Amino acid sequence: MTMRNATAKLGWLAAFALTLLVVAVFAGSPSLSSPAAAQSVQEAEEIWSATLTVGSVSNAKGYASPNVGALTDADFSLGSDNVVIRALVESPSPSRDLKIALDTELDASQMAALRLHIDGVAFLFAFATYSTDASGSHIYTWTAPSNFGWKNGQTIAVSINALPIITVEAVTSQVEHKGIAEFRFNRTGSTNEGLTFNLQFAETGESVTTRFKSGKSTLTLKHWATETDSSDNPVCTITWSVTTGKGFVPGTPSVAMVDVEGPGAICT
Repeated sequence: MTMRNATAKLGWLAAFALTLLVVAVFAGSPSLSSPAAAQSVQEAEEIWSATLTVGSVSNAKGYASPNVGALTDADFSLGSDNVVIRALVESPSPSRDLKIALDTELDASQMAALRLHIDGVAFLFAFATYSTDASGSHIYTWTAPSNFGWKNGQTIAVSINALPIITVEAVTSQVEHKGIAEFRFNRTGSTNEGLTFNLQFAETGESVTTRFKSGKSTLTLKHWATETDSSDNPVCTITWSVTTGKGFVPGTPSVAMVDVEGPGAICT
């Protein structure tokens, strides 16, 4: 919990009071701290694994639906989406490209979160080149290591790991002055462990950390803003955002805003 109090001297000075109280409410246990606090870093979680049996197509080797090679499992869940793998192939020299074709386009946060693993070698989607083809497949391409050289009939262990993706939404878009602005944070992936993440209050630039407890995928933050007698502001905005850090990826949306109506609305 953080609290700021600004109180002017009484008597011959003009009197006013302004209080801002921000409370993170999560399973009955508030938890807000400075970003310097020790962080719980969650490792990328395996969300898909399969065995690839290499086949040949044109000048490439690997798997291509429906008749080239085989995958023991050709789809995986990503949030609320079911993603189908249409192809996973390696092109021969001189290009030595490694390509995975999906039926779904990944957004920026998903690309930052996902890693393709092939026989223990990790390929980050964030570093892949993106393209599409005439069939509507979404293709992600890397330069393959020189020691790959897949052969027909070869079996290869493949998997995809994902970091948790954290998003934020405003529970209500507008509140009256002296009201409570409420924000809900959500995380993807396993909830077996707690997860510490970073957020920022835009109106002051203050950065803090808070934490999902183990077993929980949502966290609610409540922000109380009071009015001041010395202001006639008709409206102000409270903005919270998820910022980058270790062990998670800010998702879409990563920013949420709530308008506070006056008179005398103040959001600091």
